[in-house]
Amino acid sequence: KEGADVKTVAESMKNNIDTRKWVCVEADDLQVVSYGDVVMLIMVGSDTGMTSQSFVDAFANVCGGEVTAH
Repeated sequence: KEGADVKTVAESMKNNIDTRKWVCVEADDLQVVSYGDVVMLIMVGSDTGMTSQSFVDAFANVCGGEVTAH
């Protein structure tokens, strides 16, 4: 929602996400970051050859600035 506290939303996402719900196996690499009022949660399995950090780096690049880790 507009005006929501980004830190509270991000922490709630991070603490309550079910890492098994959206993928066939449990995701073991999870990050929650924000830029302004946009929160991004990324979770991947380490066996995919990708890392959550690569997505965080791409997000920061698109935003044009530093993101805040939660």
